[in-house]
Amino acid sequence: MRRRQACTTAAVASGATAATFPLWWPGDSGAESDKCSSRAALIGFSDELDKKKFQGREVYGLSSLALSGPSGALSLADNSPPMLYSLSLGEPGQKPDPRITAMTPLRRDDGRAYGADDFDGEATVLEKDGEHVLVASESGPSVSRFNVVTGKMVADFPVPERFRTSGKGDAAANAIFESMALSPDGRHLYVGLEEPLRGDGSNQGRELIRILRYTQGPGGQYVPDAQFAYETDSGLRLADLTTVGNDRFLALERGYTEGQGNSVHIYEISFAGLPDVSSAESLATEQSNAFTPKTEVVDVGKCPPSGATSKQTQANPLLENAEGMALGPRLTQGAYEGRRPLYLVTDDNNSAEQTTRFYALAVTGL
Repeated sequence: MRRRQACTTAAVASGATAATFPLWWPGDSGAESDKCSSRAALIGFSDELDKKKFQGREVYGLSSLALSGPSGALSLADNSPPMLYSLSLGEPGQKPDPRITAMTPLRRDDGRAYGADDFDGEATVLEKDGEHVLVASESGPSVSRFNVVTGKMVADFPVPERFRTSGKGDAAANAIFESMALSPDGRHLYVGLEEPLRGDGSNQGRELIRILRYTQGPGGQYVPDAQFAYETDSGLRLADLTTVGNDRFLALERGYTEGQGNSVHIYEISFAGLPDVSSAESLATEQSNAFTPKTEVVDVGKCPPSGATSKQTQANPLLENAEGMALGPRLTQGAYEGRRPLYLVTDDNNSAEQTTRFYALAVTGL
């Protein structure tokens, strides 16, 4: 989202139907001082890349995160030209230590650079071959495949007309594709809107948005074949998705309230058994059982500040504008053995008042 922050109202509990998942810690090895919720602990955070340069380029606008190995990741900056950064995040299970190892500008299929208003990459997932990354852009909007090494686009996938801003489109400018997740088998790709389509609306501040499902066909082509309904918490927007399993995901919701700061909530969700709402004129008329069930994993605002400082007013100085999320494999050693590391990255919007921050959480029940 290429803007400072969305001013919203304070968050309250969602009206979406809650799912039931285990709320437990395997063992009790984490120190009480790191506990954020019954399912999450804060391993640590790092501002190492805030207002830094790499090979002469200022690093800002990191709005997505995709793991490329046990300690490696990709992060896309939502500025011009679109830059894909290769990162080292440090030892899994330890405080993050983000370092940029390489950067690759994304380009059109003919090798030409994107113009300032042609591309606004907000979400990325790495395909199983490790050679290609899928990127969702708000400009267009578009869902495309790029070569990780060359940065060149190698495939572009269809977008339903209603998800556009022009012509017969009902999407709001600068609030279109913001989140994306790929099923572990690579068969389904899920792309989520940030704000509702025209006519879908909200319910007492809770945004009624659509998540578009693509299914992979011959030649690796992804084709949209279903839509699912999702209701955010009041005042929050859907910022990212990450895969837990073929039918389980984590959803990152975040918001900003002037004078209070950011809110960052993470939920476990599932699309299994949900109806396809592609033909629904408005989500406002859908029954509650049509919406994605959610259960909260963590409210990051309830994590210990852990020495964090903020350049603007925050209820908890640890909070920033989180936009990217990635879930790592289960830890096999250390204080958080048996839990899975969850990484977050914040988009500083190239603002002196905001911070590029990486978080590492240890989560359970996934």
